[in-house]
Parts: sequence; C-alpha cells; structure tokens
Amino acid sequence: MTAEELMRMMASDPELRVAKRQREIAWAEKGWRLDLAEQPILRDLAAVGVRVRSVWDLLERHDYDDAIPILLRHLRGGYPSRVLEGMARALGEPAARPYWDEMVRIYAEGAEWGKDLDDDLPQGNLREGMAVALMAISRKEDVSRLETLIRNREFGQSRGFFIDALLKVAKPEALCIFRDLRDDPDLGDEIRRILERAEKRRTRQRSRALLKKSESQQREK
Repeated sequence: MTAEELMRMMASDPELRVAKRQREIAWAEKGWRLDLAEQPILRDLAAVGVRVRSVWDLLERHDYDDAIPILLRHLRGGYPSRVLEGMARALGEPAARPYWDEMVRIYAEGAEWGKDLDDDLPQGNLREGMAVALMAISRKEDVSRLETLIRNREFGQSRGFFIDALLKVAKPEALCIFRDLRDDPDLGDEIRRILERAEKRRTRQRSRALLKKSESQQREK
C-alpha cells in the first residue's frame, strides 16, 4: 500500500481518523509534559541572560558560558531522561572544560537518572549525551582518561564517542589502544574498520617511500 492510498483510506474511515487524532493528542501531551518539566531550568537560564524554549535549543548556539554551572546543577535534579540528555549534550562547549572531572562522574553514575520519570515520555540517554559533550571538549592531555573510559565495557555503546575523541586528540596513541579492543562486543566492528583503513594507509605510504627510494637510486646511477 502506498502512502497516498493509506491517506485516502484514513480519510474515508471515521475510526482511523479518530485513532490518528488520538495519537496526535497523546504526542502533544507528551511534548507539553516535557516542556513543563524544563521550566525550572529555563527560568535559571533566563536569569543569566540565556533565553531558550528548550535546553535542546542550546545546541544551536555557542554563547551560553554562564549557563554551564546551571546545567551541571540541574543535571542532578529530578528530570525526565530526555531533558537530562539535552542538558548533557549542551555541555560540549569550551566553557565546560573546567568541569571535566564532574562530567566524567556524571557519565559514569547517571545512566539511569530520570528513567523513573519517563513513564511513556520520549526517552533520552544521559550517558550518551555526556559522552558527546566529553568528546567535544577533549584534549591531548585526556588520552589516559579517555582510554580508561573506552576500556570499561560497563559503559556499553556510549563509548563509541570516545573513539572519535581519541582519534581527534592523539591518533597514533589511539590506534595502539584500539588494537586491544578489536574484539570488544560493542565497539569491535567499528574499531576493526578503523584499523584496516589505517593499515591500508601505511601500506600506501611504504609503497610510495620505496618507489621514491628506487627512483633516487636510479638517478644516482
């Protein structure tokens, strides 16, 4: 059945129209409940001049340095996981750098925060959101800490963001770390692809180097 045929069928069937309307109302109600849950955060943000309709709107801007401590404080409050994920992702800004250690603690401890409030609300993932933020603000001096995080299988698939973080800040060291993670149940497939590409690059580089050496020797003759 095509989308056009489905729309015609729904238009001609009162029960389907009612069911569609009920789903729309239910979805709107969930959005309203999330909006209501965010209000204490939004009021505190507005007090420091950061006015947004949702914490997720912060991801579209980069002018909210004064909001970082507020977001960190509210992350430990009782909010639905979707709201917590939005706040965590918004911490991926240079102004959050001094709070690296606290962000790592939240990443490690906060996997289930907010889940008890979700009920039938759209769910989020605080741990994943914080991994995105940590990836964004990582520096070369963080290699050992990133290695500790990526090796901890308790953190599951969210560790995938630390693959990008390590490649960004210290690619040679990252490739050495990845060799030990080839068989990781969550990251193994991606890591093997990365290592294979790296090996192909090294092979091409060696081939070019040998060719240049051969050409140089021929000229000397």
